[in-house]
Amino acid sequence: MDESDGSILTSIEKILVPWLGVEVPAWFDMEEPFAWWTDKQEASFLQFLNLDTSAKDQFKSEMLALYEQELEQGRILSYPIENVLESVDWDQSHINIPHHYETTQSYILLLPETKWKLPDGEYTLELELLYTNGELELIQESTGLWARIEWYYDYLKR
Repeated sequence: MDESDGSILTSIEKILVPWLGVEVPAWFDMEEPFAWWTDKQEASFLQFLNLDTSAKDQFKSEMLALYEQELEQGRILSYPIENVLESVDWDQSHINIPHHYETTQSYILLLPETKWKLPDGEYTLELELLYTNGELELIQESTGLWARIEWYYDYLKR
């Protein structure tokens, strides 16, 4: 791990997510400036890395459903999907281990950068998938959920 700015700790090398079979960088939102990650964050991260293969099937199914929804609503252009995992640019994707503070819940955000082009430009759709206690709870266009006030009130207060 390598400290970047005193509030985020980033991985120096990509980390293998065994159940997905991909490597991505990770970052921990440090709960105190210039501190290390907390035991709760570490436990959440290890739980995420050790999900079983059914998590991959769920990921693929939810990604495909979201692709079809976004395409139907005209938010993305058609992309040839034979394998939804190949429609993700894993080199541009990340794992975020957000602040946990006093919550008893376990949270991890997988932030895949898709290859699904937006209609008016060269940009692609960025997603956020929230895993709560090892279960996929949310999949949506990236909003920076972990940095919004809702993170504190809607998630950390559970």
